[in-house]
Amino acid sequence: MPFKNPGKYFFPCLESIQKQSHQNWELIGVNDSSSDGSEEVFKHFFTQDSRFVFIQNNGQGIVDALITGERHVKGDFICRMDADDLMPTDKLETLVAICQDDVVATGKIAYFSDDWLVGPGFRRYEHWINKCLSNKTFDAELFKECLLPSTAWLMTLKTFQEIGGFYTDILPEDYDLFFRTIVHRLEYKVCNKVVHHWRDHPGRTSRKDERYFPKSYFLIKWKYFHQIKFLKDKKLVLWGAGNKGKAIAQLLIKNKVAFSWLSNNPNKIGHNIYGTVVKPVLPFKWESSQVIVAISSPKEQKEVQIYLNEKKRVEGKNWWFFG
Repeated sequence: MPFKNPGKYFFPCLESIQKQSHQNWELIGVNDSSSDGSEEVFKHFFTQDSRFVFIQNNGQGIVDALITGERHVKGDFICRMDADDLMPTDKLETLVAICQDDVVATGKIAYFSDDWLVGPGFRRYEHWINKCLSNKTFDAELFKECLLPSTAWLMTLKTFQEIGGFYTDILPEDYDLFFRTIVHRLEYKVCNKVVHHWRDHPGRTSRKDERYFPKSYFLIKWKYFHQIKFLKDKKLVLWGAGNKGKAIAQLLIKNKVAFSWLSNNPNKIGHNIYGTVVKPVLPFKWESSQVIVAISSPKEQKEVQIYLNEKKRVEGKNWWFFG
């Protein structure tokens, strides 16, 4: 568990770990240059409970802190915890019971907040990720959002290290880990209960760090799309010329990937953007294509989905939404 200035949320987080029904655990707390007294809060626990292990980050930032912590793991299983969240009392017991080599043990997540009412956007994401995990609809959903909650999984240490552990050269680090579980074809075992309480608050990293804003995810999405889905014998089509479409087009151009750029927006059709002319959706032959859909409007997304289904295109096989 990396921690850097978690403030008032830290003590209840540590209490929730200490109260786990599964008692054979060790918490490796990695201090990442905290300046708010969090080090003293952690030491309050580790001076009374030998299962709390305190170390300093060997580098700087969350990835270095995670790697520093991983080097000290001695157990058979590993999971990650964030310093502002809460564990249900039976989290470890539940996940250990279903975990084995080559498996990702996970379950549902629930957002909460002591500061305000959790917004509809977070509730939609909570519903979406819980539904996807329960139904294991990974192929169709791969590139919308990260499907593996960063702190709601458990693996054997052996499996975790075989897929590269916390070592990564690209952010967000949790999305990279998720994609690596897919690349290595790990089995997902999903229990039908909440295994993690995700706290929303003003200082949340995803709210203030641009590296965790959705617009920053296209690089990692393209990296893994190219690695696990891209077919060189199929024509690549980009549908959408708004901000998302332009960001993806720039990536494709930078990587010298040929593509056709389509839009159903009359204000975009016929325009030369970055040296590529945007063409209308009709007429177009879809049979030999693979399609990235980069459209933000839920209404337009639904229209695209219906249209491609009518063209016998299968989501997750012939086309994907890039969220």
